[in-house]
Amino acid sequence: MEPFERWEAFHEPSGRVGALRRSLEAGVLTTRIAFGRPPELYLAVSRIRLDDDGSWQLSRFHAPGTTGPVLLDRTAGGFGPESMPGYGEFLLVRRFVAGGAAELPYVQLADDVPGGDPVSAVLRAAPSAPRRTSVAVDGLGLDGARAVERIQAGRTAARHWVRAGEMVASDWQGAVSVPVAGAPSDAAWASLEDLDDAAIEFLTATGRHAGS
Repeated sequence: MEPFERWEAFHEPSGRVGALRRSLEAGVLTTRIAFGRPPELYLAVSRIRLDDDGSWQLSRFHAPGTTGPVLLDRTAGGFGPESMPGYGEFLLVRRFVAGGAAELPYVQLADDVPGGDPVSAVLRAAPSAPRRTSVAVDGLGLDGARAVERIQAGRTAARHWVRAGEMVASDWQGAVSVPVAGAPSDAAWASLEDLDDAAIEFLTATGRHAGS
């Protein structure tokens, strides 16, 4: 898989409320999230080590201020190849769209729960292509985008829009994340604007254990 760095902004009805940074390097998908404002600022980092075929090997999740990281091992935990930790959903959506199948069933694992708390889920094309997210985002256009839903327990748990193989919006049923355009340095600058200093420091941290 080709390395990448991607920034997204979180939006709620009150406005922009945080940012997310995804990067893939040396077979490790790292996701950093800063959501909300102090004293309700939520920070978390996920690292998922991947095989060449995109299946996962190890997952490490940590939210600073909690008791410690949660580690998941696919082999030791007895998880099948159809499983994926929650923060790997981004890769599964890409795989689903590229594969062209009607649906992609899998087992979603809770990154932040010891043992993974496995839950059956399925990605499928939305039966009718919704043209708006639950939160209005200025300038967001979804024309020509394919809507993909994650279904759990018979209901839509998340919805993503994909255009030309790239995710252009994600609706998490309460907040919406939208990629920030531009090269990584430009996207980072725009994503961090007006965020709290603690959020900026966390999102821009580097190194395996930075902020974790």
